[in-house]
Amino acid sequence: MSLRRLNPPLHLLRAFCTVARFGGVSRAAEALHLTQSAVSKQIQELERWVGIDLFERSRKRLSLTPAGERYEKAVSVLLARLEAATLELITSGDGGGALHLSV
Repeated sequence: MSLRRLNPPLHLLRAFCTVARFGGVSRAAEALHLTQSAVSKQIQELERWVGIDLFERSRKRLSLTPAGERYEKAVSVLLARLEAATLELITSGDGGGALHLSV
């Protein structure tokens, strides 16, 4: 298995965690500022990527499979750590900083 295969794109993971948190694509799409179709396609793409169903689908409700629950717990922690590391980098005095743009 190649390294690429083991690192799903970040936008797919973000969509996955958001759908898991809200329990559906509609509210997740609103939170992500995407269409329902885009979020649904991202979830399907991630499931194809890992080769495992992450959600059980019943009517308009999605619920995590046992594998999806385990994956969501691990991924949400990693996304939070990535966000914290990025914030720390941006706010550190090591030559980084915030870029403010006016339009």
